[in-house]
Amino acid sequence: MYAGQLAALLFLPFGFAWVLGEHAVVQRTVREPWTRKVRARELAVGLVPIAILLVIAVLPGSRAQWFANLGAVSQARAELGQFRWPLWQIQDELRRDEKIDLSQAEGFYNRALAANPDNVTALRRLGQIAVSRGDWQLAQSHLEHGYSLEQEQNGIRQLLGEVYAVTGRLDAAATLWGTVDNRQQQLQARQWWYSYINDPAAAANVQAALEASEK
Repeated sequence: MYAGQLAALLFLPFGFAWVLGEHAVVQRTVREPWTRKVRARELAVGLVPIAILLVIAVLPGSRAQWFANLGAVSQARAELGQFRWPLWQIQDELRRDEKIDLSQAEGFYNRALAANPDNVTALRRLGQIAVSRGDWQLAQSHLEHGYSLEQEQNGIRQLLGEVYAVTGRLDAAATLWGTVDNRQQQLQARQWWYSYINDPAAAANVQAALEASEK
C-alpha cells in the first residue's frame, strides 16, 4: 500500500476519526440518523487530508518525487530481498551482481528526472548505483548536479568525494570529506571495499584522501 496508488487512503482514518470522536457515534441510538448529528464543520475536518493531498499532487515536483519514492522502494525490495550477511559483505557487491535486477528502480529514477531534472533523490540514488558499479563518469554527472542543488546532504558529499578520490582528484575529495559526518566509519568502509574487490589504486587513493580530510 505504501508504494501503490492507494497510499493516499492511509491519511483518511485520521480525519474521520476526528468526526467519530466528536460525536461519540457508539453511544447513539439506531433511531437517530448519524448524518443529522454531523455538522458541516466536522465533515470539513474529515475531508482536510483529501484536500491536502490534492494540493500536494498539483505542486511542482510532486510527480517527480512520487517516481523517485517508487524507485527507492523498488531498489530496497531488490537489494534487501537478496542481501544475506556474510554471503554478501556490502550492498555494492549486490549491485554488481547480475542476479540483482535494478532496472525497474532505475526506470523510476529516470522517470523522476524526466519530470524534474532537479530531483535530488533520483540524482543521489542513480549516482550511488553508478558508484557501486564503477561507472565514474555517470556517477560524477548525477552527483555533481545533486550537490549543486543541495550541498548540505551528507550522502551526496560522501559519494561525490568518493568519485573524486577514486578518479585521482584527491584535493577535491579531501575537501568534501572534511565536511562529512563519519562517526559510523563509513569512509573507512569504502577503503575496505576497494581492497576487497582487488583495486589497489582506488584503495590507495581513498586512503590518501581520507587521511588528508582528517588533517
